[in-house]
Amino acid sequence: MNERKHLINKWTVIFIMLLLTVSAIGYLFAPEQMLSVVGIQGTTENNFLVKTIAAALLSFTPPLFAITRQTSETNLRWYIVLGLALYMFLSSAIDFYGYLTEVVNFASIPSIAFRVILGILLLVTNKKSS
Repeated sequence: MNERKHLINKWTVIFIMLLLTVSAIGYLFAPEQMLSVVGIQGTTENNFLVKTIAAALLSFTPPLFAITRQTSETNLRWYIVLGLALYMFLSSAIDFYGYLTEVVNFASIPSIAFRVILGILLLVTNKKSS
């Protein structure tokens, strides 16, 4: 019975991971179409905000992937930190694109630079071994 619960849990996590990943990719690359599914008109500002949410959703992918492949050797912390770094880089890229397309102003530039530095620090200091 315990093995059955574990298997159900594992496949539920995989299913949710796929839903989050596919939704996030859709929101990142086709925000206007994704919003139209639920009746929201895609404006420049709405599309920008949806892309920022997509970055957060995609940051869940590495730790969820690790959970589906978890063994006694798996270092979950490494995957969580990888997800945080992914968020730092994606959110910075989205904000920079927002700056280039005049959705956000110059005040976003220091935040972009800071998040890139944090992302680099996370990757450089992240140890794969436990």
